[in-house]
Amino acid sequence: MATSSRYPPQSETFTTIIHAHEPENSSWTHLASAAASGHVELVKKYMKDNAQTPVTGQIHFGWHAFPNPTPLILAAGHGHLDCVRLLMKDGAGSTTSAKQTALMAAAAGCYPDIISELMEKEAGRADENGWTALMYAADRGCVPACQMLVKLEANRTSSRSETALILAATTNKRKVVEILAPHEAPESGLLAMELTSDEEIRDMIRKHLPADAAQALTDNGDQYLLE
Repeated sequence: MATSSRYPPQSETFTTIIHAHEPENSSWTHLASAAASGHVELVKKYMKDNAQTPVTGQIHFGWHAFPNPTPLILAAGHGHLDCVRLLMKDGAGSTTSAKQTALMAAAAGCYPDIISELMEKEAGRADENGWTALMYAADRGCVPACQMLVKLEANRTSSRSETALILAATTNKRKVVEILAPHEAPESGLLAMELTSDEEIRDMIRKHLPADAAQALTDNGDQYLLE
């Protein structure tokens, strides 16, 4: 029997639902609950006696599942900056069972202030599918997060050959494409153009293609021929 509960405050753009796979959900420590709820004083209290033990179950930030997160990841994904600052002291670098970081959770949730807090220590890492925090931000359409992370994580490729630009282009995130194209179009621009039907996005990417690639497109009548 699955149960679910919600911890305030919710994001203006989506509701975060916490899923547990057993009614009692005994893996949730006081520290984990306090971190997810954003209760700073309780986090301070329970940090003294509780390790940052992962909880059992999947937490969805946006539409991405974060299985077995630590208290730091719970705080980051729910947008609780003060709790993140406290938990960073001994939880930096902790991951879910899918190797997702707190920075990725903040990117999926679109929390720029938390991204700023975490990026120095956690930028550049990838989860088990090869996704970076920039990819989570691009897929979410989080413009400020992409602006912050693009110079640190551009041109990374997932296990499915996705880049942040491809993710943004295929989901028609025009503002994100505008940010990413100058950095990623030379490497993955042609594929991104092939995978989107949005002509405005194609034009954005085209401006940043290498001269030979742009000329090849013109010569082929804008057929996206990839070798």
